Amino acid sequence: VGEPDPNGCDMVCNATSMGMAESDPLPIDPELFKQTMFVGDVIAGHGDTALLAAARAVGCKTANGDQMVEAVQEMMLDFMADSWKA
Repeated sequence: VGEPDPNGCDMVCNATSMGMAESDPLPIDPELFKQTMFVGDVIAGHGDTALLAAARAVGCKTANGDQMVEAVQEMMLDFMADSWKA
């Protein structure tokens, strides 16, 4: 686990459960986001989280958990189908 400092990063992802409850603190200080960063939040089924809203307010491109699942679901199915054949 590293420090919650995205400086020097092009992509920042929240892969914690922080953001599932409205009372959760943000895992990263949004004042550290730069417009050039891509920010993802792997929490699926919650739509846009407060983290993503804060990142978009700065001008970051974002993806929520549902979008991330959609992007890889075909690869996941291929992987599972291949493992069943073995």
